[in-house]
Amino acid sequence: AHIAPRLECGTTDGVLDCQQLGGMPSVVLNPGLSPELTVQTNMNMNNRENSRHSFESLEIRANYNIVGQPIDVSSYYISSDKIPVVRCDVNQARANSSGCIFEKAPAVLRTINITIPEVDESALHIRDAQNSGLPGKFIPEVDSIFPDRSLSKPLTRLRDWTTRNNNRKHSLAICKAQDNSYSESCDPAGDPDDPEVSCQCDEYPFAATYQGGDALENPGVSVRRIEASDNKSAGARLGVFYTQQRILDGDEFYINVE
Repeated sequence: AHIAPRLECGTTDGVLDCQQLGGMPSVVLNPGLSPELTVQTNMNMNNRENSRHSFESLEIRANYNIVGQPIDVSSYYISSDKIPVVRCDVNQARANSSGCIFEKAPAVLRTINITIPEVDESALHIRDAQNSGLPGKFIPEVDSIFPDRSLSKPLTRLRDWTTRNNNRKHSLAICKAQDNSYSESCDPAGDPDDPEVSCQCDEYPFAATYQGGDALENPGVSVRRIEASDNKSAGARLGVFYTQQRILDGDEFYINVE
């Protein structure tokens, strides 16, 4: 027999939820493992309210037939509705972007790590801040991909520019209060004859979270003067993470640096 898996999407308010691209490719079933098959599906976001939508009626359906006979949507099939809710958005995580995620899957940022030289100062600051009790570290439940809520306190993304800017000003004021000689230059990290390098005030939780700086949910903020290049690289990685994982305003996420 050969089999053609696909996503049976259903409809919401009379609108078809998705459309499979490239027809119905099939694979011959052999003893043991059969070859992998990639199926591309376009989620329909036209006229969705607020440019975001959770698809809750998805079903994996696999039509099949004997080898040599055609397969279409009317062929015999097996199905499973055990598919997580998929949430898609347009321009919500970032302007001129779109994407989909499994809505309940925890988002964990791992690209700011103490083993990566470009961001090791940021990562060490985050590690120390989390060890002091600040939120953001992901600790899963036993034998689960989901966070242990008694041990893991998430961060939540903040998109409002004015509030983010105020968060940064608040953290910078703390930096200056802690060091009367604060300046945006640092001693060289290597040979003492090396020139000074540009520095910035790094804050954790991030300014772009509801827990950062002067935010209402601020659990406390940790600040540290680090190299500007490190701080900028960490910020860029956070931005990529927000976009790729479709972290919207108010969405929870975590960061593990080890």
